[in-house]
Amino acid sequence: MAAVVKYDPALQASEARARLLFENGAQGITITDRDGRIVEANPMTCRLFGYSSAELIGESIEMLLPENFRGRHAGLRADYDRRPHARPMGIGMDLVARRKDGSEFPVEISLSHAAEDGGLTMAFISDITARHNAAQEREGLTARLEGALEEKTVLLKEINHRVKNNLAVIGALLGMQADEIDDERARVAFCESRQRVASMALIHEFLYADEHLDRVNFGKYVRQLVGHIGESCVIVPDRVHLSIHAAEIDLPVDRAIPCGLILNELLSNAFKHAFPGGRAGNIGVRFTRLDSGRLSLSCEDDGAGIPESFDWRNAKSLGLRIVQILSKQIDGALTLQPVEKGTRFEVVFPSHNS
Repeated sequence: MAAVVKYDPALQASEARARLLFENGAQGITITDRDGRIVEANPMTCRLFGYSSAELIGESIEMLLPENFRGRHAGLRADYDRRPHARPMGIGMDLVARRKDGSEFPVEISLSHAAEDGGLTMAFISDITARHNAAQEREGLTARLEGALEEKTVLLKEINHRVKNNLAVIGALLGMQADEIDDERARVAFCESRQRVASMALIHEFLYADEHLDRVNFGKYVRQLVGHIGESCVIVPDRVHLSIHAAEIDLPVDRAIPCGLILNELLSNAFKHAFPGGRAGNIGVRFTRLDSGRLSLSCEDDGAGIPESFDWRNAKSLGLRIVQILSKQIDGALTLQPVEKGTRFEVVFPSHNS
């Protein structure tokens, strides 16, 4: 007596939906048996590989692979049959498929196993040519950008090196000219100009030597600049003691150069005017970050001090005028701080342009 098959509308509807998804899937879908023979292939599979459904059904799944990979694939398929589970295929590998016309293209494949259907394997196949090409194009662009960046880095280093050398030549010429001048005031003016040039040259020396081309460790710069000034023509080192407290904070170039010139002027003025008549004394330089986040650069001495009647904001001194102009350039506030003895100038400024 024949078995009676009970009609189940829900099951019928579910199978119809599954068939609809299979036929209209955006991915190629193949179903193979335990022997690797294609049982079904959806229309997208046919479009991807250039075969008709009749050409695929009953054929080995290896026909869709490059010839040099077919031999290995049979062993991989057998291993999957022994330990079947849903997973992406070819983890860590670049998978390639082969069309009917012999052309090859990159693919991404996910596998699913149906043991209750006699060990059928379902493969979901996606053509990733566009993604693969985009990745290659991105790698090529990255390589070109890295090459351009390296070339730019070399160029900027060379520019900084040449600027430093040119400024050194200018400083040397100013020094030679100073040696030829008998007038003491003119000679000192040339020495001061030479030191200003040297302070700028030192910035470019730091830029050339450092891996960062857009900023300077200003704490290190301060210590080196003070040492240079200490060796210049306006300083008598045996009677003036220098102390430096400089935090190693990076400054962008557009901040570092004005700050270097400011420090040069303040320090030079302290050596010129703080200790008249050969007096001994102390000069302290500080560079630090305040609690507000702003930066402070100061120069303090325990020398003769500035008379209360002296209007330093409207002074005719070139050095003080330079300091005020550069303080405004970096959005800083220049003040003359009250101290028990001597003079203390401080400029407080943001570390970057506001």
